[in-house]
Amino acid sequence: GVWFYNKYSLPSNDGLLNLENINQKLIFIAGSVLVLSSILFPFKNKVENWGLKHFKYIFYFSVLAFAFMHIQNYTLNLRTILFSPLFIMPQLFGGLNDAYIRMKYGIFWSYLAHMINNFIFISGKLLF
Repeated sequence: GVWFYNKYSLPSNDGLLNLENINQKLIFIAGSVLVLSSILFPFKNKVENWGLKHFKYIFYFSVLAFAFMHIQNYTLNLRTILFSPLFIMPQLFGGLNDAYIRMKYGIFWSYLAHMINNFIFISGKLLF
């Protein structure tokens, strides 16, 4: 995957395609969301109905995506890829917990639970 991307991606000497800066990433994501939402706005009811119809699939896919996003916390090699389900299991259960809190109590409480979880583990890592 990385070899293919590096070999066949467009050169980024001008910095337009180089998204290493967090601000560039945020602007790119915000722009993508804005373009996508403006394209889908005329079909708002159809998109909402589709989302409600397929909610459980979207729910679990987003939890899995959240968990697998954390694989970047580890050095990427064959062992990491093979054992990735074990490495990301805490994030998987944390994602399920945060998603449940989000649906039951709202996004604020889900963010708060995620921040508390990160604070506990990061402060434990810093202390020991």
